Amino acid sequence: MTVSACGAADKEALRREYLARRQAIAPEDRLAWDGAIAARILSLDIWNRAPGVVGYCSDGTEPDLRTVLEAVLRAGRVLALPRFCAATGDYEPVRVTDLGRDLAQGRYGLSEPLPELPAAAPDADWPWLVPGVAFDRRGNRLGRGKGFYDRLLEKYAGIGVGVFYRRQFYEGVLPSAAHDRKLALAVTEIQTIKF
Repeated sequence: MTVSACGAADKEALRREYLARRQAIAPEDRLAWDGAIAARILSLDIWNRAPGVVGYCSDGTEPDLRTVLEAVLRAGRVLALPRFCAATGDYEPVRVTDLGRDLAQGRYGLSEPLPELPAAAPDADWPWLVPGVAFDRRGNRLGRGKGFYDRLLEKYAGIGVGVFYRRQFYEGVLPSAAHDRKLALAVTEIQTIKF
């Protein structure tokens, strides 16, 4: 189903419903599920082969990847996180080496790399850990509606690994447009799905 077939209003309604599902998770469940998600990510085959990883900092309702990000740094791999670039109006991946020292509050209130850190150039074989609002069995991902991750994944040809809670799974086919990038994998607290 395309956006035109289901309508942009339907897409917005889905976004509101699935954001509410994610926000309603009890703190004790969130903590347990974040640990399970991190363990699944750290056991992925592509994880073991990748010289670098692009991650994200949680907004507080998305799965928290701090354990994964710290593991990337401990393993001596390159870690990049998205930072908003006012000049382009888009996000760019930036290498970080210390999660305490290299991050500050950025656009939309999210932690992101400091302005003085240089942009990175991830290779095509790097996994991109991507948050989202909902996902389906075809590798479609519903984000917040601005297309930031779709543009990044297209520009760098990264391997999209969706990071979700199981309650974000959509039983049907999510509306998508030509510019939407499909995920290669989705990781939840109970399973890893390969598309």
